[in-house]
Amino acid sequence: METAQKIKTDANIPLTMEGLTSLAGIGRKSANVIMRETGAKAVGVIVDLHVLRVAPRLGIATGTDPKKIEKQIMEVIPEKDWGQIGMAFSFLGRETCRPTHPKHDECVLSSVCEYCKEHQGGGVNKKEKKPVAVKKKAAKAVVKPETKKITSAKKKATKTKATAKRNPKK
Repeated sequence: METAQKIKTDANIPLTMEGLTSLAGIGRKSANVIMRETGAKAVGVIVDLHVLRVAPRLGIATGTDPKKIEKQIMEVIPEKDWGQIGMAFSFLGRETCRPTHPKHDECVLSSVCEYCKEHQGGGVNKKEKKPVAVKKKAAKAVVKPETKKITSAKKKATKTKATAKRNPKK
């Protein structure tokens, strides 16, 4: 309510990180989402629960602090991709890189994923710090995956839409 009373109309919504985070209830994640959706230049990366899980699994970041993970991602992902990478990681985390039982066989990043290698017998040492080259290889694969696979959820949604068009309800 406080934020709504302060800005009053959509035209008054600030489109800078500083302006957005000065509003009650708006942190970096929400500010990054708002800026992304309005087409403003990204000054950070969206880091939600899924990104907190996926980025460390890929070997691009370490730890559990969203601000630190955002900074680490920004160090290896080109600035031009900041607006998209958080959503890409988030979608990967929701659909494929699940907290339990990740779908390694469906993942387009399994060839560069430290977590996958570790759980598929690759023997990656969690405590060993990986060189930036490894991080950049994983980051490049995320930004421009070599193959695109449609997840079962997307296939189902596509089939449902197609069925609805052929058999509209009366």
